[in-house]
Amino acid sequence: MNAPIKKLLITFLALFALTGCDESTQLHTGLSEREANEVLAELMASGIDTSKQMSKNGVNILVAKQDIARAVRILRAVGLPRRDKVSMGEVFKKEGIISTPIEERARYIHAISQEIEHTLSQIDGVVLARVHVVLPQKVSPGQPLQPSSAAVFIKHQYNLDPDILAPKILRIISASVPGLKSEPNAIALEFFASERLAPGYASASF
Repeated sequence: MNAPIKKLLITFLALFALTGCDESTQLHTGLSEREANEVLAELMASGIDTSKQMSKNGVNILVAKQDIARAVRILRAVGLPRRDKVSMGEVFKKEGIISTPIEERARYIHAISQEIEHTLSQIDGVVLARVHVVLPQKVSPGQPLQPSSAAVFIKHQYNLDPDILAPKILRIISASVPGLKSEPNAIALEFFASERLAPGYASASF
């Protein structure tokens, strides 16, 4: 093999190896700009090279293949991507179709739950919030009206004491759900601590 061809082959193999090492793959797709920026900031703060890619469905997040497992664990620990919530205005936006009372009620309950989830997600240390609201149905005359109730699931950072968090959450729920009374069984509140990452996975947000 003559020298020029040998040199060209070595250069090609070197470029191929470099491209293989830096090959990126999609970690998340179809994110909003806000969601993508939060993910990007978290991963970069944790030492993972990350990039954004625009698509017709939103923003895609790209990381190197060898970093996927680590990136997934980091984002899971902090509850990212935090999907955008639908506001009450968006839920009740009219589109020219007459809704039935049952549909209006379902949309109303969904809107309340979404608004509360969004509020709870803004509390420091809360990674994920899920809220299910139950409002009393109309009953026949003479029948007692069942009070409103709510079930709340909170995933929080591992170093947060849920006993400190609980009173604040209960106050928010009580003030946000119509007809909710201060009774022992009116609010079911469950806490779950997020995974504590090993030192190699340490996130800057902790």
